[in-house]
Amino acid sequence: MRQFLHPTLALLALSILTTTLFAAVVQYYDAKGDANGITVRWGMQDQSGVAKFDVYRKEASSTAGSWTWLASIQARTDGGKDYSYLDNAVFKDQSRAFKYKIQLVSTSGAEEAAFEVTASYDGLSSTAKRTWGSIKAMFR
Repeated sequence: MRQFLHPTLALLALSILTTTLFAAVVQYYDAKGDANGITVRWGMQDQSGVAKFDVYRKEASSTAGSWTWLASIQARTDGGKDYSYLDNAVFKDQSRAFKYKIQLVSTSGAEEAAFEVTASYDGLSSTAKRTWGSIKAMFR
């Protein structure tokens, strides 16, 4: 009679093997708003096993809201470990704070570790808004 590995032990072994193979280490991450939008930056100390980074956003005040996917950024193969994403879609919104989530996706397609950062976007100054409104009005 053949003996098979108990399913729970098989899952545990697979989990340990997957964790061991995925050795990505985030070195830093931050986000900063300016007149162009919000720039999310992160750096990897080790990006072994990372295929891409999925960038998501939601309002910082939202506790139960769903994340909105913004972009997928392929892992660099040139030895560089610094990444950034400019979210210029907030340019059209009112002043508010946003949460960003960077989801690491392994070469096997599995969603691995994720990290979150919050940033505020103050929009344009009232003078810039009035000037932009005047320019748009000239072409109507």
